[in-house]
Amino acid sequence: MSLKAHREDAQLSAIKQQVITGHKPQTGYSLHNGFQVYHGRLVIPSGSRKAAKLIEE
Repeated sequence: MSLKAHREDAQLSAIKQQVITGHKPQTGYSLHNGFQVYHGRLVIPSGSRKAAKLIEE
C-alpha cells in the first residue's frame, strides 16, 4: 500500500495524527504495526491503485 496515498487523503492523515498525538480519533480508528486500521481492518485510501488488487487477493 502506498504511503503517498495515505498522505494525500486529508481525512485519513488527520485521523492518523489524532491517534499519534493521543487525541481521541473518530471511534474505531487505531494504529497497528504502523498501519492505520478501522475496527481491526486495514484502512485503504479511496485513491489507492492497490485497492482493487488487494480485494482480488
